[in-house]
Formats: sequence, structure tokens, C-alpha cells
Amino acid sequence: MPVFFIHTDCPVDWAKAQDNLAIAELAIADTDGTADPRPHLEAAMVHVEAALEVFDPGHMAFNYDKAARLRDHLRTRLST
Repeated sequence: MPVFFIHTDCPVDWAKAQDNLAIAELAIADTDGTADPRPHLEAAMVHVEAALEVFDPGHMAFNYDKAARLRDHLRTRLST
């Protein structure tokens, strides 16, 4: 039986999962077979913004910076 992390019980693990989901959505958007990447880019943005609510730039600089770069990349992609 799979174990699911609950945001309030394991917020850092939950945020890392959200970041990974954003990366997965971006990968799907970049797949040649994806007719319209926008829904996947939008989903990625939702996930990465959720992760950034948990990642503290002072205590989790690596995770925060990585997620912030992904968010900035997604913003650029969505603005075109």
C-alpha cells in the first residue's frame, strides 16, 4: 500500500513532491506528442508555486532557488 504524505505532517516532503510534479508536467509539455503544452505548463506552475510556499529561502536555499528558477522559466514559457 503506498504511503501518501500529508502537507501538514511532512511539509518539506510534500513541497519536494510538488516540485517533482512540476518538473514532470514540464517534461510532458516538452514531449513532441503533446498537441497543446499550455495545460501542462499551467499545472507545473501550480505545483511549483505550492512548493515555494513551503521552501524557506533562508533555510532551504538550494530547494528554493531551484524552484524559483523553474517558476521563472514557466512564467517565460506561459507569456508567449
